[in-house]
Amino acid sequence: MFLHKNIRLLMAGIALFAMFYYVVQKRTQTINEILGESEFHHPIKQMVKTPDPALKDKDKLGEMPLSAPSLDNQETEKSDTKAIANNIPKNSGGPSVFPGHVMFEIKMGDWAVSYGDVLLGKISSQNPIHSGQFKPPSPRLWPSAEIPYVIDQDYPYKELVEDVIAYFHEMTPIRFVKPTDQKDGLIFKLADEHCYSYLGRVGGYQPIFLSEECRGPQIIHEILHALGFIHEQSRVDRDQYLKIIWEEIKPGYELQFTEVPPAFMISVLGSPFDYNSIMLYSSNAFSKDPSIAVMKSLTKKEIQPNRDGLSKVDRQRLYKLYGK
Repeated sequence: MFLHKNIRLLMAGIALFAMFYYVVQKRTQTINEILGESEFHHPIKQMVKTPDPALKDKDKLGEMPLSAPSLDNQETEKSDTKAIANNIPKNSGGPSVFPGHVMFEIKMGDWAVSYGDVLLGKISSQNPIHSGQFKPPSPRLWPSAEIPYVIDQDYPYKELVEDVIAYFHEMTPIRFVKPTDQKDGLIFKLADEHCYSYLGRVGGYQPIFLSEECRGPQIIHEILHALGFIHEQSRVDRDQYLKIIWEEIKPGYELQFTEVPPAFMISVLGSPFDYNSIMLYSSNAFSKDPSIAVMKSLTKKEIQPNRDGLSKVDRQRLYKLYGK
């Protein structure tokens, strides 16, 4: 009886180990499926969070305050963006936006986000606003092509970011460097959802939030936001190049196709519309029916955004803004 009891315990232990191994393997497989195959992505060998050398301990973050401007005391207009979006008449020009303003929604708890992935700042938990319009300051470029960056200790895919950094070094004048005594820079942080970045330099160590679904091309896209680049379909002159088919856009996503204030055009001023930019949405992005386009070209050029990296015009703009 004693022998039989020991055998039962042994069998139970083997079963538990097999179950644990399956869960670990399934988790790793799921994350690899999310990240997909990309020229910027190294297959995940281990789920270990690698500390960044520039952040040897948590106290190091005290020297690099996370930039998160508050919108509570700034000029905001409360509005129900869902109601506005759902009442857009067919063939209209999209949501109505006050001059110089942008529309925003609250994401990740208390962050005001415009155009789907552009951070504006934080709203206090006491502020009941969920959406509205905000008049942001004009975006600022970085003073030089040398930009400090750190990777937060809690972000587990350090090699993914480093691959993108190396790509920028190879293809552009931008040089990302480890911080010394600089007060401004970028910090890559893990997000629970989606990918987010500020537009241009805001001061302090501004976050680029990356969830597990953000792969190399998405990281490039968010870095370009941080360098001052807007979505191509939001240019103030986009109606010369694109037709937005508002009635085919999923309700609630119309805000991602609104035009930027003229001051936001700092990164594209003087350059042609780029149908291949990594900052351009695909023709069926956020469509009610993926087989139906929400944007159509008004020229002979097709909407073919580059999903492998920067387009030729993307690189030309970087050299124009940050080249020596």
